[in-house]
Amino acid sequence: VQEAVLEFPFAESMPASSDPAIMEEVSAMQQIWQDQGGLVPQAALKEIFGVSQQSANAYPKRYNLRRWEFFNKQWLSMNEVKALHGIKRPSGYAGHSTAAMVRDCLSDARKD
Repeated sequence: VQEAVLEFPFAESMPASSDPAIMEEVSAMQQIWQDQGGLVPQAALKEIFGVSQQSANAYPKRYNLRRWEFFNKQWLSMNEVKALHGIKRPSGYAGHSTAAMVRDCLSDARKD
């Protein structure tokens, strides 16, 4: 499976800001980005998992994914999204027990 890499060339042309609130948010986002192997915008879940928007919106709560808000957008841990993507998630009733198992595994992994 080949991973897609998204470039953000516009970021280089953005003016630097000396606004302490913006710089504080950028700094916090960078730290979490490094700790989590990157961040995924929650809006991308629909495309990543090939599910409806309604299902995608339920994923963070259903699978107990950590969320952060930066610049008025919700972001998720890249490590957790990759781990979840690698697990077969059956639909219907069987999907409920799988969701519980995944939640427990992710919660347990964070304790170490």
